[in-house]
Amino acid sequence: MLKRLYQFLWKLNKVMKTFGVSRYFRNLPFQRAPRSRRSGRLRLWLYITGALSCALCWPVQDAAVMAQSLEPVQRTDTYTITGSLMRSPISADSASENSAADTSTYTGDDDVFDDRKANALLQSSEYDELIRNCNAVLDRNALCAWARFYRGCAYFHQDDLRAAVRDFKQTSDDDYFGRTSHIWLGSAYERLKKYQTSLVHYSEALKGGVKDASLLVSRGCIMNLLGRWHDAIDDFDKAIELQPGNALSLSHRGYAYAKLSNFEEALSDFSAALSIDSGLSLAYNYRGFVLNQRKDFDAAIEDFTKAVELSPEYAAAYVNRGCAYFAKGDNERADKDFRKAKELDSHMRDRRPVL
Repeated sequence: MLKRLYQFLWKLNKVMKTFGVSRYFRNLPFQRAPRSRRSGRLRLWLYITGALSCALCWPVQDAAVMAQSLEPVQRTDTYTITGSLMRSPISADSASENSAADTSTYTGDDDVFDDRKANALLQSSEYDELIRNCNAVLDRNALCAWARFYRGCAYFHQDDLRAAVRDFKQTSDDDYFGRTSHIWLGSAYERLKKYQTSLVHYSEALKGGVKDASLLVSRGCIMNLLGRWHDAIDDFDKAIELQPGNALSLSHRGYAYAKLSNFEEALSDFSAALSIDSGLSLAYNYRGFVLNQRKDFDAAIEDFTKAVELSPEYAAAYVNRGCAYFAKGDNERADKDFRKAKELDSHMRDRRPVL
């Protein structure tokens, strides 16, 4: 604790010097001392101020409360974080199945709030209540990792991504929450469109030979966004090996193949994905793009039509279908699709296929 306080006061002094605040403190012992004695006096002054801070500002708590705040939280398998990307730490079904057996955890003093109750609030989407309780815990113990982690999860679900990032950064070195914090950080930075930073955190979460198909798919998607097609294919290969029936993995790998103009492999992946999940509008759009490149306009239009039926606001599919109509000489239908795409997304351009 003294080491942390010393580091804080040292950084505070550097900030004061940086912004010129130190000129208001010219009479401090270390400010006017000769260079040879400045270090020793600075250390003495920091020790004195540290002791005064502890004496004057330390919250008054009895021994039982302090022992409780410093005691490591006992966790059970029921509340283990799984590391699934966009989902809560455990599934809602798992929470409901175990609620009857774990009711003893929730009995007693209503003021007692622990990580299991935090998890329950997260599962029930009571984010405001979760943030309020976590704030109360952190007011008592600012180093409580689980409270900061669950507060970050609540901020994330409320789309307060910058607040979520601040909390997850402080738990990313925690022995228990560290890996999962990196996953949430990767997802938050992805939504903030900071793809390179997102990639760093996804890669950190995959260190040590971790085998997580959903995490590999997420990192592969970031590779696609960064134009690293071969690296993306490597991640999707690993994800498909772990989960052969994952339609999204096949779709995104097909996208990478299409970007590399490997249309045969791309078409195979898109067709395989649609055989698993016929409701994937992006797979229809991607396959239609490949068919359009191969001059199979009728089959491409059929796929684009299926894509807009499944996702009526899919602007790229309208543009692509308009391009296919235009290639066939059906300018009236092409112009209609181009106008619709512009209504949905003003950045779309006519007669330019979008993958």
